[in-house]
Amino acid sequence: MVVEDGRDRFPMRMIVIKKSAPAAECEREEIEKEARRKGRTPDPRSLRAAGYVMVVTDFGGDGAVGDTGAELYRFRWQIEMEFKRLKGLHHLDHVRAKDENLARTYVFGKLLGQ
Repeated sequence: MVVEDGRDRFPMRMIVIKKSAPAAECEREEIEKEARRKGRTPDPRSLRAAGYVMVVTDFGGDGAVGDTGAELYRFRWQIEMEFKRLKGLHHLDHVRAKDENLARTYVFGKLLGQ
């Protein structure tokens, strides 16, 4: 697949992995619950997609596919969640410093002071 932004073209890869039956059912229940809350009928496409994990990436031109790509995505997601936790606990989403060295000192100070 190729994504275009008007000037450039980016080759992309979609990785699709089937979820376990219990995980898929849990996701479908969440979709149905949200639809009921909004007074709507769940889209059958959403219910079907709930059975899969889908990731679009530009990684993998060297042959990394499937489970390897999914494992890297899981690892990346853990890092993203850790950054979110740090921002929430230590208010690191409001670093006032613009200089790289000063920002690093600010972050280290916040982490040591907590």
